Amino acid sequence: MLSRSRWLLVAAALALAACGTGGGGGVLSVAFTSPTLSPGVPLSGVVNLGVSASGATQVEFWIDGVLKHTDSSAPFSFSWDTTTSPNGPVSVVARASGGGGTGQATITPQVLNKYLVVRDDSSWGANPDEAILTANQIPFDVIASSALATTDLSPYRMVVLPGDQPSSYYTNVNASLTALTNYVSAGHVLLYVMAAAENEPAGWTAPGGAVRSALDLATSNVVLATGHLLVRGVSSPFSGNYASHGHFTTVPAGAVLVTGVADATKPTLITYQVGTGLVIASGQPLEWGYNNGEPTGQILQNALAVGGNLETFRFARLTPRATQQRSSGR
Repeated sequence: MLSRSRWLLVAAALALAACGTGGGGGVLSVAFTSPTLSPGVPLSGVVNLGVSASGATQVEFWIDGVLKHTDSSAPFSFSWDTTTSPNGPVSVVARASGGGGTGQATITPQVLNKYLVVRDDSSWGANPDEAILTANQIPFDVIASSALATTDLSPYRMVVLPGDQPSSYYTNVNASLTALTNYVSAGHVLLYVMAAAENEPAGWTAPGGAVRSALDLATSNVVLATGHLLVRGVSSPFSGNYASHGHFTTVPAGAVLVTGVADATKPTLITYQVGTGLVIASGQPLEWGYNNGEPTGQILQNALAVGGNLETFRFARLTPRATQQRSSGR
């Protein structure tokens, strides 16, 4: 039998092996050389991640638990497009290996990238998308739909296509579907509010292939994905004037059906991946709901606050402001 001292030696050897010291190697010294982080100064755009790791033959760069890049030659670096990460704190880990040893370093920078609102007119008499972003201290730009085809979308974390726009708006958006699809595929987020008081296009299509029905007004919707962050704070069923203008007749594979008219046969709010990005598509008049204190206004707040990170709910919540109801109810 092994003596107590021998057991202790064995236990210590096993512990050292677990730390990467077996096989003649050791714990590698790993450190980030860039970026330089300053308190209160968030990162944005493309950021160079530089790492020093003496004795390493490769370094893996992990962003929020996902392997993004492996560099096999010093100096080790990775050009990180922060617009593909949600606004807020992001875990960045460099894992080095070589010579039988391993080591890692971690930083948690704050990321803050702009949103882009594409708007030609107010949404049911107001601009609640911009109001919500301002209240949550999310920077944003606003452009007209006529500029969509010539605008570089890559610097933006999310593109917002609000509801209730003129018919020319939807013509311009349809002409830019390929560019919008490529934007989402690269890891970004698109919110498309597919409802209007009038001027609703036929065959309304979102990037990634979701198709909304012709006008099919419903005063009540139900929550299909209980606990989903897009419906946080929304009871089921919920009503509105109207709760939805149409449902999705074509739903991309793997989509999450978040709400529906009565059941999953008529989904009215869906999310789905396109490439490494996310589309949030709604057949509900979200801005109307916000303007008039209806539950769909909470969905709009949730969608803008989530910013594509459907596992984290970071931003403040507002109470939808009540305004005078309109006879059209749209």
